[in-house]
Amino acid sequence: MLSVILVFVHYPKSVLTITHLCTSFVQMAAPALLVFDEDGRAHSECTHWQSFPSILWEVMRDAGYPSPPRYVGDEFHEMGVARCRVRMTHAPHPFPAHWASLELEVVGHRLVDTWEIAAMTALNKFCEKNYAAVTLAPISLFPAEQPNDPNWLSRVGHTGYLQQNRAAETISMSVKCMNALYRLQTLQAKAMTQIIGSARTSHEMVNAKNEQIADLDAHIGQLEGQVEERDALLDERNADLALLEQQFTAQ
Repeated sequence: MLSVILVFVHYPKSVLTITHLCTSFVQMAAPALLVFDEDGRAHSECTHWQSFPSILWEVMRDAGYPSPPRYVGDEFHEMGVARCRVRMTHAPHPFPAHWASLELEVVGHRLVDTWEIAAMTALNKFCEKNYAAVTLAPISLFPAEQPNDPNWLSRVGHTGYLQQNRAAETISMSVKCMNALYRLQTLQAKAMTQIIGSARTSHEMVNAKNEQIADLDAHIGQLEGQVEERDALLDERNADLALLEQQFTAQ
């Protein structure tokens, strides 16, 4: 099947307009949703559900990136707490001079929430690094890490254009982002519930061990008292024996 994709990348306030024409034969099989390597690390493109990874790929695809990002996740335990480290990589843009790398590494609780954190962080990075390209795009309203970020405040100033010219796309993107944020909050709430449960269990175990230690201390105290009583009794018997020995010697 022959597909032709025409991508326009426009930079407001400049005369730079890049038109990228891609002609290719699309006959590739769909990639596996999730694959584990020999070291137990999870590999996925995370595009099989609607959330931050799929939003990120939608934005990157519209910008001309050739393929979805790849997420490699490694779950581990740190001081008894479940943790996950995810590394996000992607193929470079055909025009790398104008589009910076979004690759990053983040740490979360589980694979499902750390994937979301990685994609959300990459979206922030995309909007920060490509201010001119996203200013008049629906994703321009995606919140910045800091609410007083001047670039974000400037982008929000173009909402009138979005209302008049791209209202449906903006509403659709806003709904997707709200759903993704709700999903992330739900996943993080579940992770925190598990952490609180583990902490409560650990606290109960510590209390039980403290009670056992207190019982052992009390038992040791009793044994020490018994030893002292027997030592005293032994001293009395030794004194009696010494007296008898003196009497025997005197005779």
